[in-house]
Amino acid sequence: MKEKLNYVKCSEQDIALADFTDGTDATGYVDLDDLPIGAMILGWRAEITTAFAGTTAATMQIGISSDVNRFSADTTSSVIAAAIKGSLALAVDAAKSIGAATTPRVTITDTKGSSPDFGDFSAGAMTITIAYIDTRM
Repeated sequence: MKEKLNYVKCSEQDIALADFTDGTDATGYVDLDDLPIGAMILGWRAEITTAFAGTTAATMQIGISSDVNRFSADTTSSVIAAAIKGSLALAVDAAKSIGAATTPRVTITDTKGSSPDFGDFSAGAMTITIAYIDTRM
């Protein structure tokens, strides 16, 4: 049996409002650096260093372009105040597409009740850390 040490790894990336693409609706997104082939996502942590200002309510989730909550069991984490947030990955989705590199996507949604619009944001920054098991031997 081949034993592997240090198989839990983290990918960390700083992002700011200017890095996001406006979805021309209530959402905006930014794609992070690819995770390697064989990455089994455990969850994520977001240290919101600058509150996402310009709305009264906004949430974030992490997934991929075709499944924006793939790595977010909790999709209600608010980003309108500086704080540390996090979520485990959805158990049924954690190992999907393990045979290809994965491009995580952070999606922020303006959830205010009247006229939600990602374009209303005026500030925001965070550090995203994604924990994963490196299954490559």
